[in-house]
Amino acid sequence: MQTQTPSFNELLIKLAEVNDRFVFKRIYEHFAPRVKQYLIGLGCLPEIAEELMQEALMRVYQRAHQFDASKAQASTWIFRIARNLMIDNLRKDKITPMQEEYSASEIELEYEHQPMLDGKKIQQLMQSLPHDQTQVVHLTYFLGLSHSQIAQKLSMPIGTVKSNLRLAVKHLRSALEVEL
Repeated sequence: MQTQTPSFNELLIKLAEVNDRFVFKRIYEHFAPRVKQYLIGLGCLPEIAEELMQEALMRVYQRAHQFDASKAQASTWIFRIARNLMIDNLRKDKITPMQEEYSASEIELEYEHQPMLDGKKIQQLMQSLPHDQTQVVHLTYFLGLSHSQIAQKLSMPIGTVKSNLRLAVKHLRSALEVEL
């Protein structure tokens, strides 16, 4: 008779209940390489992705009691922790965030000593972009997809994705300089 392996949801629940390092080791061994690759896919440099992955999985260990299987799968919860850490680090300017010539912080529309733009203004600026650029910006900054994921989703060469994103960022930056 075959014994069934517990799901990662069950492992997180068990980790919260008994704080078992062997349970955490199973979670860590499965998710560590996946979280690191996910962060690299979002544009982190490999060494930054490694640090964020370590921090994310430490938070999983420390906060397993906050996991609610009725709200999300274990993988969704863990990847969200990693993504939030990456965003926090971008906002604090602790890291050089992207492998590309531009970064997510360039489009966050937030400057020190400058007012935040409201949602309507951001919508207007986004509508001023060509359709392909709008799609790429939305998929990158609002949905957090990697360049390769966007290329696949839009059936577009990865170079075109990168060019569209660069052009959109350049246009938005110029428009913002005029506004602010």
